[in-house]
This record gives sequence, structure tokens and C-alpha cells, in this order.
Amino acid sequence: MQIFIKLVREKVAESKVYELNIHPGATIAQLKQQIVSDIDTSISVGQITLLNHTNKPLTVDEATLQDYNVQSNNTLEAQISGGPSYNPQVEPILKQDLISLAKEKAPQFVFITIGSYDNGHLEGVASIKRQQCPDALLMVCKSKGWKLRILLIDDGFIAPPSSKALQIYDVDKDWKLEKEIEKGLVRCYQHKGGDFQLCTYATKVRDNEYGGVEKTLAGVDILKDLAPAVVQNGGCIVVGNFYLATTKPHLALGDKQVLKELGYL
Repeated sequence: MQIFIKLVREKVAESKVYELNIHPGATIAQLKQQIVSDIDTSISVGQITLLNHTNKPLTVDEATLQDYNVQSNNTLEAQISGGPSYNPQVEPILKQDLISLAKEKAPQFVFITIGSYDNGHLEGVASIKRQQCPDALLMVCKSKGWKLRILLIDDGFIAPPSSKALQIYDVDKDWKLEKEIEKGLVRCYQHKGGDFQLCTYATKVRDNEYGGVEKTLAGVDILKDLAPAVVQNGGCIVVGNFYLATTKPHLALGDKQVLKELGYL
């Protein structure tokens, strides 16, 4: 069938509409690939966010155009993000750390929070702990004997640990700085309560990752390359941005009882 693609780029006032022929049974992933191959080979599939004629995001890559009720001659909007915005020094370190987590055989709770640097929000310590390490998370891992791996991703972490803006390692003195990499762009802390590690990564991520539309980080597919390994070994993984108390995780997989207890399901 024939559909139309309105290409909208970040920070570009003008947009352009293209004609595209595609099978109604094609998936959203296949449509994105066709946009790259037939319309603009300079962009990547990961930069594309699709919206239907009612401005609803088409977020499930495995779903078909039929699933989303896309009809012949409909116009879809393809929003093109600026692409990766990672700090080039931090990205390979974050990528390797994510890959290493997938190789762990013992039960672990992997807690990844994006946009997690606290700039002194009105909630104070409650906001810091929600975004960076809830007390209940420590308690669960202690009681179960699980490893805890916390990854805090935000370019605000370029600030020195002595910054006036308090972070979890300031309010919980059991977190001790173990090492710094790339002059503090990556910092790793250990907690005396167990096999608990927290690392900060001073980098931005892509908009679609920040919003939870894409489940990738630093080139690692969290859903395919990390989450299955964590769950298979009896652990849990939670990914999200927890700036607001009402925010739900982008991803929460593993022991359902534990996830419900912590409020992630």
C-alpha cells in the first residue's frame, strides 16, 4: 500500500513529505529500515520515532502497520533525533560495564537510572534516594544475599563529589569511593552493607532512551542483551527516570514479588 512519511528533524523548521510503498503486514522496525534505505541513508533506525495521524507514538517495533491500524494513504510523522549524545569518553566504559553485568551468574539487582543527578530538589533526601538508591532496595538485596549494581547516568555527575548538591554517597556515608576513571567522568562506589556497587556516568543519553521509548544504552540492547541474563540467573532489572515520585520504570523485569514490594510493578 501507499503511505506518506512526514520527516521532521530536530531544530529544523521545515519538514518534507515522502511517498512510500510498503506491505500492510510490515512491522514498525521494517518501516523504519525502509525510511532509512528509501528516504534518507544518512540517518539510523535508532534516530526515528514514528507517530500516526492522531499523533500517537508507534513504539512497538515488532507490531505491524495493521496492528496500529495504519491505512493506505495515511500520513505518518517520522521524528528524527539528533542521534547519539553520549560523552565519547564515557560511552565505551558504560557499554563494557553493561556487557559485564550480562555475564554475571549470581543473582543480582541491576538498577539503572537516567537523568539521576539530584540538583537539590524540594523533596531533599527522599528525592535523592528515589532516584539513586531507595532504602528498600538495599534491604531487599541484603535479605536475599543478592548483588546490587546501580548505574546512575547523568551529565551532572561531572561535578566533583564535594559539590554542594548532595547525592546518595553524601547522605549515606556507607558508600565509599573506590575508583575514578577518565578524571572522574566515571566514579565507582562500594557499600559496606554487602556486595553492592554504584557507578556514576557523566554523560547524556539519546532522547528516545531518556524517555524510555528505546530500551538501549551505549549501543547495548537492554531487552535482548542484558535483561534476559539477569532474570535467568534469578535477579531483577529496573531501568527508568525517577525524577517524579509517580513515574513508572521504563523497564522492570525479574522476581515479580520483589518488584511489587519495591513499587516497580
